[in-house]
Amino acid sequence: MKNLLLLFLFTSYAFAINSEVRFDMLTIQLKKQIQSNNYKKAILTFDKIRQYKKKLPISYDYYEGKANFEAQNYDKAYTMLDKYVSKVGRNGKNYKKSLPMLIDIEELKKKQKISLKEENEIKKRNIYLDKMTGLIWQNTKELYSSTFLNSKKYCNELQLMGYNDWYLPNLSELKTIINNQNNQNLQKAFKDMEKSKNIIFWADTEKNTDLGVWTINFDNLYIEHISKLSTNKYNTRCVRSDQ
Repeated sequence: MKNLLLLFLFTSYAFAINSEVRFDMLTIQLKKQIQSNNYKKAILTFDKIRQYKKKLPISYDYYEGKANFEAQNYDKAYTMLDKYVSKVGRNGKNYKKSLPMLIDIEELKKKQKISLKEENEIKKRNIYLDKMTGLIWQNTKELYSSTFLNSKKYCNELQLMGYNDWYLPNLSELKTIINNQNNQNLQKAFKDMEKSKNIIFWADTEKNTDLGVWTINFDNLYIEHISKLSTNKYNTRCVRSDQ
């Protein structure tokens, strides 16, 4: 029993020492990571060091801000750098180094807000811009549905959002909507796509001499080649190029 008690006391003491040693090891590790520009690992080390609830030098705020800035964690970077410059004032060792990073983050946030605002404005309108292809798609709640010949005429005569150069998309253009590499996920962007099923769209031929045209079923991705003179009535999504 006595031996067990001694072992418990020794183990407890060892863990207490190890906690202090571990903290010192982390600070040394952090210094090496910052010197070698290994900012992503430095961020993880900062998190571990902060858990010790010890009073840290003010320079830690700067270096944590810089590490997050280099790792493109801009919100965290701004918080730490702002905290640093507010504490040290103009005489701080890294004050002048902090300012360009703060300026860059503010400019970046402005651009992000403008970009998001522009995207939201486009979505409010009845068009949708695919940034990957440069194609602008009709994005009205109700789409025209008729034969191929009527649909082609409809697009050629469409006046939408000040544009009059709309046309019926060819098969290659229409297939970009279901391209898995298109990270904009166009199908979710279109107002009518998610609520509908068995949606079949017309696609024009890429050669004027072809007698047949194409259709795509966006429910099962089935593509069919049929006559231009078909009396079948399918949906139409007009398009224009932004390039």
